Amino acid sequence: MISTLAFFAVAQAASPAASTYSLRWRPVNRDTLRYEATIDVEQDGKSVQMVSEVDYEVVSISQETMTLRVTNRAKFIRSGADEISSPDRTTYFSRHRLDGSLIDLDDKNAASTTRSAFMNRFVAPPQAVAVGGFWSLERKGGSPPGTPPAKITFTLESVSFEKATVKVNYEEIGASPNRKARGTWIVDLKTGTPEMMRLEVENIFAAGTKGVITLKKIS
Repeated sequence: MISTLAFFAVAQAASPAASTYSLRWRPVNRDTLRYEATIDVEQDGKSVQMVSEVDYEVVSISQETMTLRVTNRAKFIRSGADEISSPDRTTYFSRHRLDGSLIDLDDKNAASTTRSAFMNRFVAPPQAVAVGGFWSLERKGGSPPGTPPAKITFTLESVSFEKATVKVNYEEIGASPNRKARGTWIVDLKTGTPEMMRLEVENIFAAGTKGVITLKKIS
């Protein structure tokens, strides 16, 4: 259990006339979100692309938490003109608050997976926010061992055609090297479903490595 996970949220006050949005997905048991995940990495002048499909299936849900079965099915790795099919498939379970924030997870690479899950998961605000509203989460380091402290901030940037654009800023503290990321989430206003993410990441795998992570909901 990530007992050292700290949660802080600040929602910018809205004027009485401003429209507010909950941005919260309200799943039931067995609901599944499937995404195509792409990681594009640049290092030492070389480009590598990794593509997979990721399922987030709700296997249990209560009034306060939900447990997800996360299945990652690798599709291929592309380097230059070379493309290699990948049969790799990994599954782990993660426990979340109903806003989407991570509590803990069960994975053999717990530290690495926790870092990625904290950075890549959309978390809804603690209360409905207007455009310009923001909320933040902080993770204390050390649980699981090897996990550095980190902070992620979401800001509702705009609303258009029943979609919300949410800016993301993520930064680790005291890691070697610190991972940083900036990007956006697109969230469906009617369902609260996170539909698309794009993050530009520094030190994604090692010092000096830059990459772009995209998630696109496909079902």
